[in-house]
Amino acid sequence: MKKETIVEQFLHDFKIHSQEGFVCFDARVEFNAPGISRQFPCEVLIQAVGHAWMIYLLDIDVRRYDMPDTYTCTASNCTYEKDRALVIVQTGVEANSFILKIHPEGTGCKPYTIQELRQKVLN
Repeated sequence: MKKETIVEQFLHDFKIHSQEGFVCFDARVEFNAPGISRQFPCEVLIQAVGHAWMIYLLDIDVRRYDMPDTYTCTASNCTYEKDRALVIVQTGVEANSFILKIHPEGTGCKPYTIQELRQKVLN
């Protein structure tokens, strides 16, 4: 039997399932980096890519917050705070260090988000 990854356990515990091939849900996102601290509601898309998971923050204002909208979650930088949050930590050069916490507040995408994602995949 295959062992669940951290992300799979997170999705399972919060009962977040694929919708039309997408794993997407509403969340409260916390982002902390040197000189930046943000908390905001956001739709989150998660996609498996090889041995990593790609995390996309779908809120249009993310770039305005001076933070990335795409993250890679691997066994070395990703943890799961049981029944609380998926956590991605990047350490190293101070300017590039951050902690991202994703606290689910829903189990699926809004219908217009699914439609938009479907259109992007088909094009």
